[in-house]
Amino acid sequence: FLHGKKKYLSGGIGFQKGQYFFDLAIISAISQEDYIIYTNPSNNLAYSSDVETTNQSLIISCQYKF
Repeated sequence: FLHGKKKYLSGGIGFQKGQYFFDLAIISAISQEDYIIYTNPSNNLAYSSDVETTNQSLIISCQYKF
């Protein structure tokens, strides 16, 4: 690939109830890349494709403090 860019956006919230802790987080990752599909040997031109990928993750955690 020629130029790769990746951006992350995340947010979360948590609260405590007695000795229990609860957390929730969301992470979104966006990547942009130019993939070279093939190169024409007769004129040395590279043909590429723009690919954008988005991934989301949800993280939930619970803790008990003793």
